Amino acid sequence: MEGRIEETFHRLGGHAKFGDATTPESDAARGGKFQVFAKASSIYWHPDVSGGVARQVEGRIRDKWRDLGWENSRLKCPTTDEIITPDGKGRFNHDDRPGT
Repeated sequence: MEGRIEETFHRLGGHAKFGDATTPESDAARGGKFQVFAKASSIYWHPDVSGGVARQVEGRIRDKWRDLGWENSRLKCPTTDEIITPDGKGRFNHDDRPGT
């Protein structure tokens, strides 16, 4: 783990939140990077997305994004970490598809 992915790892709670890395930092589409963690979470980074800040995606949102094709899908890359809905019952991420 290094660079922007490591920054996000520590910013969001480190090992207590993510657990151990299950993959090395790896290449993602269009020049990005990603790393997968034991607690059903991944951190994605792309230099042209979200001001170069790496973003976390986890659980069922990550599973759906995987089913759609990860960063190669119409959703592309997450532009926010997961956000809790105002009622506290759900979560969401914004993404970098046109119009979002």
